[in-house]
Amino acid sequence: MAVTMTLAAEVYVLRDRVDALECGLAAKTNQAVQSPDVAERRRNEDAAEFVRHILSPLLGEQQSKGAA
Repeated sequence: MAVTMTLAAEVYVLRDRVDALECGLAAKTNQAVQSPDVAERRRNEDAAEFVRHILSPLLGEQQSKGAA
């Protein structure tokens, strides 16, 4: 389990860095740039969804279709 959580943390760090690079590129190419508040809210929602996805098996949520 520790390996899975460590890999998940690394994946999230990479996702966050890619997002920062994309925002920086958008700013350099004069594309629409989100305000800092909107960008922070979007990152927080993304983080919450990522954690929910990773931890759903631990919470006992059924992933397959079929009997409940």
